[in-house]
Amino acid sequence: MECCGLCESERGLTYDKAIVYNFGRFLIVLGASLVGGVLFQIFHIPIPWLLGPMIATLIVSSSTKIKLVWPDQLRQAAMITVGYTIVR
Repeated sequence: MECCGLCESERGLTYDKAIVYNFGRFLIVLGASLVGGVLFQIFHIPIPWLLGPMIATLIVSSSTKIKLVWPDQLRQAAMITVGYTIVR
């Protein structure tokens, strides 16, 4: 089983609290991605829904000490979507 990135001994959290903590970090990524996509769309920057979320997440991760989380299942679905969009 893959580690959730948040060990009990490291943070003193139970497994349930770790899931909630990771979900909060996921929501930060999702919110930043949506804001980045919308801003890039408003300013007519090329491929806004690919570059906007990438840049916004980069800014959030480099300006905070929060370790961001994105579930593996969503990552795989996103890679398929991005690949289809680029090839099309």
